[in-house]
Amino acid sequence: MATLTAPAAQPTSGQQPSLNLFFETLSAHHRTEALKAAIELNLFTAIGEGNHSADAIATRIGGLVRATRMLCDFLVVIGFLTKSSKGYELTADSAMFLDRRSPTYTGDAVRFLGSSMLTEPFKNLAGIVRNGRNAIDSTVAPEHPVWMDFARAMAPVVGLPAQLLAQQVDNSKQFDGDDDQVRRLTTTNFDGFQTFAGVGKNLEATCLIDDDGQRLAKQLMGDHEEHSGRCGAGSSPAV
Repeated sequence: MATLTAPAAQPTSGQQPSLNLFFETLSAHHRTEALKAAIELNLFTAIGEGNHSADAIATRIGGLVRATRMLCDFLVVIGFLTKSSKGYELTADSAMFLDRRSPTYTGDAVRFLGSSMLTEPFKNLAGIVRNGRNAIDSTVAPEHPVWMDFARAMAPVVGLPAQLLAQQVDNSKQFDGDDDQVRRLTTTNFDGFQTFAGVGKNLEATCLIDDDGQRLAKQLMGDHEEHSGRCGAGSSPAV
């Protein structure tokens, strides 16, 4: 009977072989699902409102106390919360980006980044490697609706850069429509949407966007009626 011989270990940087990375990677989905659950339950907002005990948080989010405590403890372990004798607190990052009351809230990005459209293909990655085919419909088809969903979900992510850009727009300058002065924006251009958000704050500046961009803008932008009156329709590709 043949005898199996284990290959010689190849230590890296003097470290002993470890299974830590193996188990951490296999259980990484725990982190994703815990974060998605916390965002769906508005747990970060509840803590930001002043609910610091597991009982108070559970009451605010409509959850069971024991389950809420377990979720909060796990969020402490992975770095989204802190815990002390006073209860659970938001980290600086969580307070800025995951409390819905924050102007820089980005939690809604989970609707796209955590969607089944993006996660399902990874469940059959070996099959994709074997045959080169993805069972999920391609998202590069013209007018694919996923990119409207992308813009809605990811708008908060570009909110802060857009605000910074808006500060750079000269309110006194009126663009006359020359190609060198105007950028035509489309919803399929991430930078273009970011730019549009910035220009939208400065209503003295005029802009050209395509029809899809105008429809999306009306849904995403505040004071859309006043803004849309200052934008003309265009059909050129984004630049």
